[in-house]
Amino acid sequence: MELGQLAAFAATAELKNMTKAAQKLNLSLSALSTQIKLLEEELNVTLFSRQARGVELTPEGAALLESTIAVNDTVQSIKRQALRMQKEVKGSVTLGVNTNPVFLRIQTINTAFLKNMPDISLRFAVSESGKTPQMLRSGELDLGFSYGRYADKDIYTVELFPVKLCMVVPKDYLQSTENVSWETLADIPWVWGSEDCPFRTELVRSLPGIKNPKKIIVASDENLMIELVKTGTGVYVLREDNAQELAEQGYVDILHDKTISVPICISCLLNRKEEPLIDLAMKTIICVYEA
Repeated sequence: MELGQLAAFAATAELKNMTKAAQKLNLSLSALSTQIKLLEEELNVTLFSRQARGVELTPEGAALLESTIAVNDTVQSIKRQALRMQKEVKGSVTLGVNTNPVFLRIQTINTAFLKNMPDISLRFAVSESGKTPQMLRSGELDLGFSYGRYADKDIYTVELFPVKLCMVVPKDYLQSTENVSWETLADIPWVWGSEDCPFRTELVRSLPGIKNPKKIIVASDENLMIELVKTGTGVYVLREDNAQELAEQGYVDILHDKTISVPICISCLLNRKEEPLIDLAMKTIICVYEA
């Protein structure tokens, strides 16, 4: 069994609601369900029974909960102890931020650094997923967030949490948003990222049937893309939270049958990951998303 499975079990037992537990752990609902299912299969027991308003522990689940909480508490204690042991590490770390700071929980990360590592100065820099590897190599960044993993062998990457991406079209472009063909979509203008845009890369990788749109408007900045979509320029792929917000505001329709997923990751140079400063900074960031 894995620690992530035990964390999923404990959070669901605490909140008695799988959606809320997934939000607490920064997981998708399907990912949380998979973790619990795998744990049930390994233990050969059913941990929860579904109720009208959530879930309840089965007798078997209740019997195992105390031990699970003890394991999770021990893991967190080890992490806290390790942080205390390494408080003597000093220096500055520049972190590349590739999207909305609120979405990335930058305030929480900054608080964790101030509390646990007062001798480390945390700096932030604007970055893009496609440019982060080069910024790491040039020394502009020590660590950087990205959508998706890198194939570069000199980059070390850790996945933090999955993000659902939704395809959107300007409001009333289509009579129906169900089972829209690629031929139909190819006739509509697209707001397309640059060649190293992770949304574009993931879209082509995950949906190989997609055909090149007839008209493409290229924009590399995420906020610019959102503004272009709001003005009815064309089709685009957005994070689920952004897509839902624009849909509620009446700017777009969401093609719910054409969604994909990409992980939010944190990366550094492979040859630097064992440096005490880099190692501690990365572990601190990871702990924020595991809390």
